[in-house]
Formats: sequence, structure tokens, C-alpha cells
Amino acid sequence: MKVFVTGATGYIGLPVVRQLLEHDHEVLGLARSDKSAQLLESIGAQAHRGTLDDYESLAQAAAASDGVIHLGFKHEQISNKPKEGVDYNSLCVDDRAAVTAMLKVMEGTNKPFVFTSGTLMMARGKLALEDDGPDMEHPVSRIRGANEAVVLDFAKKGVRAIVMRVPPFNHAKGDKYSIGMLAAKAKQFGVSAYVNDGENRWPAIHLIDEAVLFRLALEKGAAGSVYHAAAEEGVRLKDVAVALGKALQIPIVSKPLDEAQEYFGFMAFALHEDNPTSSARTRAELGWTPTHPTLLEDIKAGLFND
Repeated sequence: MKVFVTGATGYIGLPVVRQLLEHDHEVLGLARSDKSAQLLESIGAQAHRGTLDDYESLAQAAAASDGVIHLGFKHEQISNKPKEGVDYNSLCVDDRAAVTAMLKVMEGTNKPFVFTSGTLMMARGKLALEDDGPDMEHPVSRIRGANEAVVLDFAKKGVRAIVMRVPPFNHAKGDKYSIGMLAAKAKQFGVSAYVNDGENRWPAIHLIDEAVLFRLALEKGAAGSVYHAAAEEGVRLKDVAVALGKALQIPIVSKPLDEAQEYFGFMAFALHEDNPTSSARTRAELGWTPTHPTLLEDIKAGLFND
């Protein structure tokens, strides 16, 4: 299968591309720069030069492929800004336009389209199931969650449209994002912190297990399905802070929510959320079994230092 992958050189995207290539798929990866194009070509993929704003180019690549995995999002416009400085609605509107451009040229083909969403879109404080919709009462979830509905509507139009909700903890050696960012904050402030009592939980997955799951969804996922990339239903944020503190040999402290912004930056708005997530149906339907280390095992092994 020839697969068009957006976000192909990203933190999740590159392992997905490698997984597809290892299983005899051809990969056409979106590349914004010469460096990204060269990276894709060096591992055996083809590069499609363009951006997430070039909707015509995205549509052309989707039409020329047998399936699409959409991992791209303008994350770089979020990560270095405080929450109040990000026009998240505009980013999601842009994403919706990109998705719609690709899906329209896939109508009536039964080609797979795997859209990446997030488990943090779900209602807080209860176990999120694949059948549950996004929490449309939450201001952030409402904005991003609307894009799930746009994608799933194309399942009625002859596209094998699938939503993959990924967890906030995506870990592996060299993690510079979820755990890597928490580790960087701990090193900066000299303490490893959690918010309030730290009893809230986040789901987690190793990147290689996640890449396998994206491939299985592409190959076997049913039209209109929602899957959860949760190898672990929920890891307590206090346990994460304790593991980081021990690994870095620094004190472990609680931060009240009103002080969390100063320590955590843009991540503060989510780090007090309780987001336990089930993947029982995902495992049953796709025959997926995670086999790689847990989040706390990877922290203990010093993944963020590699």
C-alpha cells in the first residue's frame, strides 16, 4: 500500500513511517524542508514537498496514495507560547481545512484515512471508552473534538475514515516532549513537581507500540471506528514526578494549581486533568498487544537523557 503520511518526520510520525516501511508499505511523507525530505529519503520513503496550509498539494498527495495517516498539526505554534497566547481555535480550523481537502478526493474509494486526535479531548474523571465522544463542554476539547466528527462523517461517503486518539504520554528513548519536557522543568527548577495531590491519571504508550497500532488501524480498521492508543490506562502524575525526582536525585514537591503555570508553562492547563483511558476494544478489534516498557520503566532507565 502506498501511504501518505503528514507529520512524517515528527516525534510520532517517524516511528510510524519506519513501521510502515518495515511491513512493505511505500511511504510518501509530507516534508516542509530539504532537511525533512532528506531524512525521509534516507530511510527509504519518498518526500512530498509542501505544508499543512497547501490544501491543493495535500489533496494531490492523498489522491495519489492508497491511504493516509494524518499526524501533522501546527504544534510548533503551541509549544513555545503560554496558553493564553495561542489561538487554538484557528489552528484547529486550519487542521479541519487540511483534513477536508484530503478526504474529499478520497470519497467513494474506500481508502483508509487515519486521523490523529487525543485522549485529553475526553470527559475528565472517568474511564474514557472508544465509543465515547469528546467532551463538548470543555472549551479546548470542543474545538479539537469537532474535527473528529468531520472525519467520521466521511465514513458515510465511501472513505474508511478512522480516528486514533493518542495519549499525552508518548515515550521512548530520547523523549524530548512529554517526559522530556517535564524532566527539563525539573532540571530548571531543581525540583520534580506535580499539581495538587497528583492523584490524576494520564494514559501512556511507548512510541514503537504506537507505531504498530497506527499501521494496524490503517490495514484493518473499520470505517467509522475510533481507537485508543493507550498501552496503560492511567499513570498517576504524582508517580511520574516521583520517578523523575528519583532519577534526577532532586526533591519531589506538589504545586498548587495557581502556581503551576510558573513551573510548567503551557502544559499547566492539562497537568491537573484526570484522563484514564481504555483501549480494550482497540486491542480486541485490531489484535494489538503492547510489548514495550511502561512509562515508569522508561523513566527509571533514564530515557529522557538519551
